[in-house]
Amino acid sequence: MSFNQILIVEGRSDTENLRRILGPEVKTIETGGSSIDQKVLDRIKDLSDQELVIFTDPDFQGNRIRRIISEVAPNAKHAHLTRKEGEPDGKGTLGIEHADAIAIKRALEGMLTPGLSTSENDKITQSQLRELNLIDGPRAADLRMKVAESLRLGQVNGKQFLKRLNLFGISFAELKRSVQSHLN
Repeated sequence: MSFNQILIVEGRSDTENLRRILGPEVKTIETGGSSIDQKVLDRIKDLSDQELVIFTDPDFQGNRIRRIISEVAPNAKHAHLTRKEGEPDGKGTLGIEHADAIAIKRALEGMLTPGLSTSENDKITQSQLRELNLIDGPRAADLRMKVAESLRLGQVNGKQFLKRLNLFGISFAELKRSVQSHLN
């Protein structure tokens, strides 16, 4: 990972864990949790010419924060932990502060960049998701969760899944390979 990147995280514990794992030179912006202050959003917007990485917790609030930040920094890259990687050993909530070095490095190595797909013809459709049994089926949610984890898309429902596949330019062939790997 290049330390020129600025990681956007939820809180101080996230920053402390990242610095413990990646080194003290890691730069972060802390959102202060789910109640993002306008000053923080303005700072993110001011820094949008730099390489920003949204790295929020793998839960509902983390997804909410990710959406808000994406509006002010649409070119920011996205790093995702799986729910399992963010689970605490004891008490506590899901979060980056609980992830080990392997999970953190895997998430950052698997960063996704928005806007890779430029052609409307390359976009994945709902009917293609249905064809691969990723929506509207009895086991669609389980399969979709496994595929989303392997593609590092974060926690998603069917609608968010389609949106993220297209946002990050994942091809139908790549999606199909991922689905097949989970069926074997």
